Amino acid sequence: SEGSITFERVQLVARTLHFPNDRNPDRRLRIAYMSGDFREHPVARAVLPLLEHHDRERFEVFCYSDEERADGLTRRLRAVVSQWHEIGLMPNEAVAALMRSHQIDLLVDLSSHMWGDRLMTLALKPAPVQVSFIGYPATTARAPPPRSWGGTRRPTSPS
Repeated sequence: SEGSITFERVQLVARTLHFPNDRNPDRRLRIAYMSGDFREHPVARAVLPLLEHHDRERFEVFCYSDEERADGLTRRLRAVVSQWHEIGLMPNEAVAALMRSHQIDLLVDLSSHMWGDRLMTLALKPAPVQVSFIGYPATTARAPPPRSWGGTRRPTSPS
């Protein structure tokens, strides 16, 4: 179930994962975009030209939509990609398994920490290369712990 994804489970998946993706350099690269904003939304508007201009001879483009409110822009997006998958009702582990079965080479997360995020899906490493783009202007990772400055009241540079 959704609540069963723990840090230990994610670590186990990451340690034991093998990607059977075809390593032939002459094949089409499989690029996937995942978002909860594939509708009339600034993220979808910004991504539409990118999806429209992918070289179809070199790239196979997938979209994984966590959006339940399809509209005209959703239909335009769907029309320009190789495969479209509705993942809104699927648990994170099932989404990760679906992506692995599609042998995605590069997964682009368009939501990060925004509404409709699938950070737990990303934690399950569904693709060998994963990046975040456009949906959130900062990192998806927590900041490192503050550096200890040896008891001084303010940071000093090492001499």
